[in-house]
Amino acid sequence: SIFSFGQENKNRISVFSEIDVEDLVQNSESGFWGVSYQYQFKSNQSLEGYAALKEYNQLLGIDYQYDFNLIGNNLKFNLGAGTGVNFYQMKGLDGREIFLTGIGGLNYSFSNNPISIFANYRPKVDFPSFDVLSTTDIRVGVGFRF
Repeated sequence: SIFSFGQENKNRISVFSEIDVEDLVQNSESGFWGVSYQYQFKSNQSLEGYAALKEYNQLLGIDYQYDFNLIGNNLKFNLGAGTGVNFYQMKGLDGREIFLTGIGGLNYSFSNNPISIFANYRPKVDFPSFDVLSTTDIRVGVGFRF
């Protein structure tokens, strides 16, 4: 069977880097560094909360993801959506933007090891500016399942 309806480890703590593609191309800036906690509440469905930092920016958010098993229970394709807040300081001004994000990516869990690696493509829509094309992020990370 391609689909598996159980997972021994329902929790994952991860360290990740999130790179804003536009900032990388235009400004050569480093991306966000963050930590996340993911809880699988149903078969192949999970919620993930995260916090990330970059020089004068902080991200807080929550995501919902659904996993599709590709190779056993090791390689998974995930789709999801999330929301969050970006707190920033620019030229002495403090501000915040609320954003919605889509998620599409891959997650690989090593068979007899609690370590997993992942990569996600994350297009975002910022509010109140409603700037659809300004923020597209790529997130890569390493997680520990327990």
